[in-house]
Amino acid sequence: MILTPSSAQVTPPQGTHIPTYSFINVAPNPAGIGQTVTINFFLATPLETSAEFAVNMTVIETKPDGTVLTL
Repeated sequence: MILTPSSAQVTPPQGTHIPTYSFINVAPNPAGIGQTVTINFFLATPLETSAEFAVNMTVIETKPDGTVLTL
């Protein structure tokens, strides 16, 4: 019998860098003038516990008229 810890019990050492990639999806694509779109922003590497938070993430939306909205 071999016992292995679950991933919830394994904590990387303090200061360990885990590469994380972000993605954005807009639907429908292409969108028509005046049409509402849905924007999804997500991480490729899920956070393991509820105690971890994604930080320093910004989505910049540039509208066709040139105005910019930072989320």
